[in-house]
Amino acid sequence: METNYIVNVYTIYVILSIVLIAWLAWTLFSNGRHFLDVVFKDNLVLSKAVNKLLVTGFIMASLGYALLTTTGGSAMGASEAFETTTKKFGALLIVLAVAHLFNMFVLNNIRKSAEYKQSRQNANVAYEKAIDQYNKTIQAGTQS
Repeated sequence: METNYIVNVYTIYVILSIVLIAWLAWTLFSNGRHFLDVVFKDNLVLSKAVNKLLVTGFIMASLGYALLTTTGGSAMGASEAFETTTKKFGALLIVLAVAHLFNMFVLNNIRKSAEYKQSRQNANVAYEKAIDQYNKTIQAGTQS
């Protein structure tokens, strides 16, 4: 009689998934903080809140996907169990990598938008300063 190892597969898969997602969440939280501080430099409280919300969403989506993939399949031997576990874990890694790249793309666009806004503000300040200097020069010339 052959033993079905599918319960072992899913037990190992869920444990690996939780460990991976926890590690990634911590990494994203600690390194993302610096990135978001640059984006939201005028409001560090908002930066911290956005960072927590992003990590919370990442954890929910990742664990949700990992748990949804614990359906179906069979593993009648140790080699099938290993193969099934690695396939499911590999699919999880690919999905997490694509989600991470998408998030980095969105956050990079937010950063670029914030930098553009700041450069426009700096340009306006420089323009107003130049106009003031010009007006002062004109007034000094008319008074002499």
